[in-house]
Amino acid sequence: IPLLSAVSQAGYRAPALAGSPGIRASGGTTGVFEGVRRTGPHQYAMYGWAALQDGRLADAVLITNGGQIVAISERTIERPDRPGPGWDLPVTQALAIPGAVYTAYASDTSTARAYPLSGSVRVARR
Repeated sequence: IPLLSAVSQAGYRAPALAGSPGIRASGGTTGVFEGVRRTGPHQYAMYGWAALQDGRLADAVLITNGGQIVAISERTIERPDRPGPGWDLPVTQALAIPGAVYTAYASDTSTARAYPLSGSVRVARR
């Protein structure tokens, strides 16, 4: 359970992934990990949108690679083009690993759970 350990070490209350063995998830999330966009010269950000089933904002979006949390976005951005609030996360050199596949989870700290967003991003091989 390295994912739960990583969340705990990051200061969150160890949210279990909905759908994991032994987890009884009620409800879910609405959202998409849409991709990566250019934000400036040699600057990029992962982005998407996420809302919990009851309409609340996700407390954070957890970015994972190979089942390990590698980044956390607590930033909310306006997304009038989507049914939920947006999020983004600057792409650092540490995340620009050729061939890496990133997925995202909406975190709900009130229930200590994280719910998968649809979509993923694969870093191009050079």
